[in-house]
Amino acid sequence: MNWRHQSRDSAQMRVLQLIAPVFLAITAAGFSAYIGSAQTPDLKCTQLLPDGAPPAVGLTTPASKTIEPSQAEAACRSALGADPANPTFMFLLGRALYLGNKRLEAIKYYLDAADRGHAGAMNDLGGVFEYGIGLPKNLATALVWYERAAELGHAAAMTHLGELSEDGLDIPQDFANARHWYEQSAALGNADAMNNLGNLFRHGQGVVPDLPAAANWYLKAAQLDHPSAMNSLGELSEGGMGVPQNYLTAKSWYKKAADLGNADAMSNLGALFESGRGEPQDLESAREWHVKEAALMICCHRPIRMQFLGLTKSGCHRESF
Repeated sequence: MNWRHQSRDSAQMRVLQLIAPVFLAITAAGFSAYIGSAQTPDLKCTQLLPDGAPPAVGLTTPASKTIEPSQAEAACRSALGADPANPTFMFLLGRALYLGNKRLEAIKYYLDAADRGHAGAMNDLGGVFEYGIGLPKNLATALVWYERAAELGHAAAMTHLGELSEDGLDIPQDFANARHWYEQSAALGNADAMNNLGNLFRHGQGVVPDLPAAANWYLKAAQLDHPSAMNSLGELSEGGMGVPQNYLTAKSWYKKAADLGNADAMSNLGALFESGRGEPQDLESAREWHVKEAALMICCHRPIRMQFLGLTKSGCHRESF
């Protein structure tokens, strides 16, 4: 398996979040800082992208059709009308407008929310400028918004700043800076950052290789249901790297990750069944997991840019942006 691909899992997931929106309910607790006495907005307004991911690029995937854009926009306008100074509702209306492909108007509401200190809106604006969503790409401006969001404690913005430093594609590669941002984000409970720290220690990127430390970070992320971290724990357990070798433990982690849609874990699980390591060989189970992996790879193992163009199937998940 190509470890370089694995070490980029969380960055890839961020892109997948951009192109395959997942509409999840934002809990009442998430609004407590801003809502006050305002009326709780309609569910269609609150079921936009979670605050950790920038707005969606593609609007052709089935996930994007779970909410009617005009209804989401109307609900969010109604919520904002009842509480015009509420930056959370400005932020959500911005996302609703993006869903309806009204991107310039969406940016206006993002800016209004950001001016009132909404870190999620700042993070989204970073995505707008980094990926050129409705505006020309401008990485320098994107970094300003990501950094402003990070300064206000936005964990996903911190993680992405770390990923940009680690990848070194658009800015100079700086593993020390990547580690700094990952540690800041991990302290706030961000599973992607924990997984990325595991990768740094596993592969000795900017640090002395430390497999026990890697295993510790992977475990923290896995306990937060991070599939890639689960798969990595399986690999460390299978190879006896940083942890005692234990094929049954490896199988357990692979199975948890595979059940969450991780293609690498499906491959590793199939290989375990095929080889008979840890328990009797089971070629039928091996075949089933390899078939599942292949089905995911049909849509996953293609250039990311094709997904931006809406040319791949939706729902593919190589987990973990």
